[in-house]
Amino acid sequence: MARRIVFVLFVLSLGSLSLWLFATRGAADALESALARARAHLAAGERAQAAALARQVLAREPLRGEAFALLAPALADTGTPAEVLARYEVAVRRAPRDAHVRSWLAVHALRHGDYASAADQLDALMTVSPRYRDAAMAALGQLVADPDFADALARHFVDRPQWRGRLLRYLESDGPPGALDTLHGALGRHGQLDQSDVARWLAGLIRGGRWGEAYAAWVGTLPGLPERVPQPWNGAFANAPTSVGFDWHLRRTPGVVAQRVATTGGHAMRFTFLGRPVAAVGLEQPLLLAPGPHVLRVRMRTADLRASRGLEWTLTCGDNRTRIADGARVRESRTWNDFSLEFEVPEGDHCTGQWLRLVNPASRGVAQALRGELMVTDVRIVPAARP
Repeated sequence: MARRIVFVLFVLSLGSLSLWLFATRGAADALESALARARAHLAAGERAQAAALARQVLAREPLRGEAFALLAPALADTGTPAEVLARYEVAVRRAPRDAHVRSWLAVHALRHGDYASAADQLDALMTVSPRYRDAAMAALGQLVADPDFADALARHFVDRPQWRGRLLRYLESDGPPGALDTLHGALGRHGQLDQSDVARWLAGLIRGGRWGEAYAAWVGTLPGLPERVPQPWNGAFANAPTSVGFDWHLRRTPGVVAQRVATTGGHAMRFTFLGRPVAAVGLEQPLLLAPGPHVLRVRMRTADLRASRGLEWTLTCGDNRTRIADGARVRESRTWNDFSLEFEVPEGDHCTGQWLRLVNPASRGVAQALRGELMVTDVRIVPAARP
């Protein structure tokens, strides 16, 4: 008997729950319908009707975020500017994912010169509304051309937003002229410029043929701003190559192990070859040499080097098509020896900058197979007297 009573009570409670769920679902459907109609009225410019429906929803659910997000634009022409702003500030707290509310607040902040608040809103827009990320990125790309906005954004980057790298890459490929330079300058002033950022920035300037700008920007990153900047920089490998700007670049090359090692007189780069075909050793540096005659001087030593035509240095213009010279070839040098190459940098915009590389001159294929070791140090370029 007791079990039957419990069962009956259970069935009755299920029935009550079902009726409550049905009623709740009906009320929820009504609210969603009201919100949908409010959106339609707002899109049609019928703000009074949209506001009335939003208020009806809030009367039923006072904390409904979507209703606040609709009420703010519906009443955008009602009240003082401070009241309008207050409604949007309430809306963004109740509906933080609403793209319109975030965009309105960003534009409002920009109009009033509050770049820090604008950066906060655009950050949130890209974080909580991914589908608007491209539009926000394009807007940021235009805004950072303004030094004041770039400065505010650099301060914002202290928090390392997830889209930081994406913005820098966007500016490198699609940003307006000068925007990336402006932002990098601001980042540098606030200590927010990573070495990887500098490397990408300078590489982009060099690829774009802006050798002079790249060189000046790179020199500005050197510690202590040395009075004299020899070319090649770091020719004696006193410091590890950074692969940044006009320092040595080490490219990963299959079949080659590169190491900076100590010697009796300082340091050198040691390259160990593992028997695979190698076209370029992977050691290179961009240069900014004046037109005219020069001499490359370098000290090298080998250990059991097996290379069909040895290894040599090549200089090309920045267009990577015009060859300037190649030579200073080493085949076998069991002790440290000096090698040199005379060359002349031609006049013309195509050769504003140059590349110095260590290469294998052998024909492609098995003839380029390398074994043994090569050590390099004291790489210098000095002006030569004209004949």
